[in-house]
Amino acid sequence: MSSPALASRTVDIRTLEGCVNRKACVLETFDALDQGESVEVVNDHLPRGLLSHVQEQRPGRFEWTSIEEGPKVFRVRITKSTPA
Repeated sequence: MSSPALASRTVDIRTLEGCVNRKACVLETFDALDQGESVEVVNDHLPRGLLSHVQEQRPGRFEWTSIEEGPKVFRVRITKSTPA
């Protein structure tokens, strides 16, 4: 059995319509995480806009790790860290 700190969720934003819906879905999933938990985001391009949005909306509260960098699939892990 894995510990809660290692629990992870995956959001494939390629299946969601519109940039606003994608960002909202990722933030909603992120907000439901406990400290140390992660959400893995899957996309068809590097989600730079999402990174900027999370930096703006949740500054100092996450770690961003690239897992896979294309060319067809891009995956990043966003881990909830201790609030700044």
